[in-house]
Amino acid sequence: MKVKLSRLDITADNEYDVQDDKTYKWLKTKTSELHEKEYSRQFYGHPDYEEVKDSILLPALPIGAYLMEVTADNPCDASPTTLLCERPGCDDTAAAR
Repeated sequence: MKVKLSRLDITADNEYDVQDDKTYKWLKTKTSELHEKEYSRQFYGHPDYEEVKDSILLPALPIGAYLMEVTADNPCDASPTTLLCERPGCDDTAAAR
């Protein structure tokens, strides 16, 4: 499983539907390779049908808006994309869409 965080050159004051293809493509133009981080976790020794629960602890992020993309090695898994905000007074669970 890979988690890719990309800092966005936008404010997090608006809600964006990252599931909308046009919005997602527009948000991708607002990222920079300079501000991208990738984290990965591998799950060996589990059958394909077994559900595995785990977590990835991310470091503290500077204030801003981030695009978080999660991909799995299993081609049957849909890759969720989330808009994450990191700013004072922002409830990340409410801001993630």
